[in-house]
Amino acid sequence: MPSYRPRAFVCYARRDGAAVAEILTRIEAGGIDTWRDVDDLPPGIDWRIAIVRELRESDAALIFCGSGQLTVEQEAEVFAAMLSVRLVIPMLLPGYDQSGPPGKLARYQASDYRGTVPDPTPGVIEAVKQARVARLAFGPGP
Repeated sequence: MPSYRPRAFVCYARRDGAAVAEILTRIEAGGIDTWRDVDDLPPGIDWRIAIVRELRESDAALIFCGSGQLTVEQEAEVFAAMLSVRLVIPMLLPGYDQSGPPGKLARYQASDYRGTVPDPTPGVIEAVKQARVARLAFGPGP
């Protein structure tokens, strides 16, 4: 039986794993299921196919931007997310030193976790829940 809980694909660089995990704990506590490779990708699975499949099943993509530039893998996931999900949220982590999201993500409103604003987690949770409602009403895709 399929889950009717909102679902978010998580794109991040391994170097930011601890910060991402802490934020995901709060997002998951708000009723959002998340998919992250280290938690949900079984051994032996072609990760490229799994990522495309998961993006098709997700309501949103959370793109974590940390201390370095986006990795090649993240860039590919960003491109796939822009084609697959209704909602793309750049998530600016502590250590991210630019004023806004990088590259293709610049057109999306970001959630800033760098301590310059109140905790953006409630807004992220609400946005993913709204994307789920839109997906159920209108179907998948941008």
